Amino acid sequence: MRTPIKSESRNPRTHKFSFIINPLLGGLTGVLLVGQPTAVLAQSGCWAITQLPMQNGQHPSINNSGEIVWALGGIYSSTRGGLAASGMFPHLANSGEVVYADTFEGPLWDLVSTTRGRLTQGGIIDLNLSDFGVQSSGEVVYAVRDTNSHAQVYSTIRGQITSGPTDHYNPCINDNGEIVWNELVPGVGVAVVSSTRGTLPVLPGMYGVGGCAVLGVNNHGDICFSGNLESSPGWYTYPHIFSSTHGAVVGDPAQYQWGGSINDAGTLVWYSYPYLYRAEWVVPPVLSIVQDALGLALEWSTNSSVFHVQYTTNAVPPLSWQPWTGAVATNGGCFDQSISSNLGSIALFRLSTVYYQKTRLPLKNCGSRGFPIVVVQHSAEFFSALDVTNLGQGRRGLDQLVLDPLMIAPLAIIVDEGRDGGPQMLLA
Repeated sequence: MRTPIKSESRNPRTHKFSFIINPLLGGLTGVLLVGQPTAVLAQSGCWAITQLPMQNGQHPSINNSGEIVWALGGIYSSTRGGLAASGMFPHLANSGEVVYADTFEGPLWDLVSTTRGRLTQGGIIDLNLSDFGVQSSGEVVYAVRDTNSHAQVYSTIRGQITSGPTDHYNPCINDNGEIVWNELVPGVGVAVVSSTRGTLPVLPGMYGVGGCAVLGVNNHGDICFSGNLESSPGWYTYPHIFSSTHGAVVGDPAQYQWGGSINDAGTLVWYSYPYLYRAEWVVPPVLSIVQDALGLALEWSTNSSVFHVQYTTNAVPPLSWQPWTGAVATNGGCFDQSISSNLGSIALFRLSTVYYQKTRLPLKNCGSRGFPIVVVQHSAEFFSALDVTNLGQGRRGLDQLVLDPLMIAPLAIIVDEGRDGGPQMLLA
């Protein structure tokens, strides 16, 4: 029979520490659990990032079926192959219709539908000014300059949406009819405005003039946008892809993402040369310590079978993670994996979602090619300076407690903070 170890918790600032008296650790001195990353705006979790096999594609778009379309000298679909011999900036509706930009008589571009043909006339779409959007009923939104040279948002069904002496651009639309766009506010910078919710709050990543470009909005109101990350105090890099619900997908200011789209599951797609990428928000299970007849075991819920245990015996970055190869048992609704007491004085455990699979991508007009799909999670290499500082603070707290002469048994500390691949546990 396995028994959860009791704990006492407190909440200083943003961390949650739980202290566990445990005389059964044997050769291990104590346990530090580092919890899953805490999302500022929504449920805690982490991004599972998949490097897709399509190379050199641009401006990917995803719908609720998981179909992805992209531009590569033409318009292509992950399920239907080639859709058009030319075109740029494809947008995929939940109905399967794709609207993209193409050149005709000029001077700029016009919008074309894969089901309805050409939608605009006269070369009125300036892709250097603004993106556009489509929803499942066929309504398309786009931006065109008015007689005063201000960009205004238009709908193929409702006509002119915006007005006023400023620029409105990058409109996108969901199946509820909500339109979201960027608006240049003089003296302030770029705002994000909704036709139903008004001006939206400024989110992390939306800094200064040109610091935010709306890419899409799903039926839950979650917005995908390109934004900035601070590389050093007062200095920012761009573009990086964000979700208005979960924040930055890759929190590294030296890695860039272009284009992008979001579906109702909150799944994002973008391109970062030379590959396309997909990101899904994963809510990690709770990693617990339980006690059995053999000693201690790690336990997590079976509804997250994608997770497996990794460990390192080096608690000083850079960390080198290895799979924990002990047998995994099921215990009711949970997975269990025993912890060895022969790892030495320090061992760091975590639940990871790094795994590999292979599949084939059918490209009807490009031939059939087999590519490996490598699912790349936020790994140990993505530790930020803040993460390392927090880890160090946690270890210092543990050292002070162990040195306290009143503490005659080993201790376990749970730190509910981190970014790196889900919950983590440090035996120290």
